[in-house]
Amino acid sequence: MPEQKGADCPAHCLHFLRWRLRLSGDATEAIYIETEATYIEGYLAVKIHAGLLMTSALIAMSAGTARAENVTTETAPAGTAYADATDWSGIYAGLHVGFADGAATQGEQWVPGFEAGFELDGLLAGGQVGALAQFGNFVLGVQGDVSGGGLSGNYDFGFGPFPNISMEVNWLASLTARGGVAFDSVLLYGLAGLAVADTAIKYPGGSADPTYTGYTAGAGVALKLNANWSVFGEYAYYGLGEQEFDGDTYDLSLSSGKVGLNYKF
Repeated sequence: MPEQKGADCPAHCLHFLRWRLRLSGDATEAIYIETEATYIEGYLAVKIHAGLLMTSALIAMSAGTARAENVTTETAPAGTAYADATDWSGIYAGLHVGFADGAATQGEQWVPGFEAGFELDGLLAGGQVGALAQFGNFVLGVQGDVSGGGLSGNYDFGFGPFPNISMEVNWLASLTARGGVAFDSVLLYGLAGLAVADTAIKYPGGSADPTYTGYTAGAGVALKLNANWSVFGEYAYYGLGEQEFDGDTYDLSLSSGKVGLNYKF
């Protein structure tokens, strides 16, 4: 069997062998030349086919890499949005509404067994501004808020209210420190700080407008709606101390419940 040299022969050898076949007059040599040419043609076909397969594979790998890069780029913002929606740090401001009740209790009781004073209740509405900083799951901050509304009541010393003696809370303000624990988009917190209440009192023959100062303490829960907006519910107690008017002292204390909406800048 003739030695097969097609694997070592470049493609242009095929043309050379065809010319030898035309010029050869020997039958044996012609068969040998034809065998060599056929082998080379098959070898070249295999090489071309293999080249096409490798090219296709490279194109497919490039397309897959590009798709993977696109997926990474598209999903990154979602993770960022989630982080923003669970981060409580920042400056915020908002509005609230609520209800409060309490009493301005008279220091000297006229009738034993009855607690004389002003019985107060009514709606509140106002605003707040504050700042928070988050350290892991712990959140610390400070807030100032002011409320006004229809918090008022009449004097009662045990036998029913006097319609011509009344007390009204013009506004109620506080400056509180806050601390809590965040569970992703939910924040549980407590608060404590200073409180001020401006009041107006009317009675036959006169009026007074004492300003009470004291403390407040309470707790609440807040829920983030997205990276900027959050809602909250909060309870607070106000111990506002004593003020004197018309020859007697009155100790003011209130409890309030609020719900509200905040925007983080």
